[in-house]
Amino acid sequence: MAAPTPAFVSGRAGCVFIDGFDLSAFFQSFEFGQTKATIEANTFRSTAKRFVDDLPDSSISGEGFWDPQDRAIAPVLDKAIIGTVQSNVIWYPGNDTFGNTGYAGVAIITANTVSGATDAAVAVSVSGQPTGTGRELVKSLHKVQDETADGNSSAIDAGAASSLGAAAYLQVMEMDGTGTLVVTIETDTAVGFATPTTLFTFATVSATSGVITSTPYERVSNAVDTSIEQFVRAKWDLTTVTRVRFAVAFHRRAAVFS
Repeated sequence: MAAPTPAFVSGRAGCVFIDGFDLSAFFQSFEFGQTKATIEANTFRSTAKRFVDDLPDSSISGEGFWDPQDRAIAPVLDKAIIGTVQSNVIWYPGNDTFGNTGYAGVAIITANTVSGATDAAVAVSVSGQPTGTGRELVKSLHKVQDETADGNSSAIDAGAASSLGAAAYLQVMEMDGTGTLVVTIETDTAVGFATPTTLFTFATVSATSGVITSTPYERVSNAVDTSIEQFVRAKWDLTTVTRVRFAVAFHRRAAVFS
């Protein structure tokens, strides 16, 4: 198989979503790292050190500019580090256009630092420790944009079915009116989705008079031996709300995306 033609990406259009807030306009840099430690496994007759794999260890960090307005970076990060609920983090190094690749995880926010000087804009930095999920490679099933009616995304083609399960992320940024949003992930053997199977159903997100009244973000997953068909798409159903703004990301375990 021929080597792919490089398709480099500028970080200027990167997107960072945390706990149902689009913080892309506040960050100027973001990192989602992954490392793996080794464990020594030496015996009396070893002639050189021997190691075995430890579990992967992930980390997140970002730097940006401080803004204390409602829904801006300062209150979002303050809430994330003070609260006991782990944060839902999605980062697209390029942008979140449908089908683009990014990273996601469920993280404990461990540091939130604000710094200022007379010759610079007030800055903010954040770091965190993904837990349980590690760093997951995701594809955008729905970029951050408004929807005013029921619908579904196009299909992502993985090239073949897989058998190691999957995970998906939902973050809802805004809702107008009073009512609910239900987002599902469907899979099928063919791109036309003539006989789709519901893979995941996220918890219902509710709003009252334009205020989201339930948790606006979630990660869902299934067992590592679950079969996933070749094609996957997002589907959304609105009940009486007039507008919703949300993002959906999908992770197929141990699959190479085409």
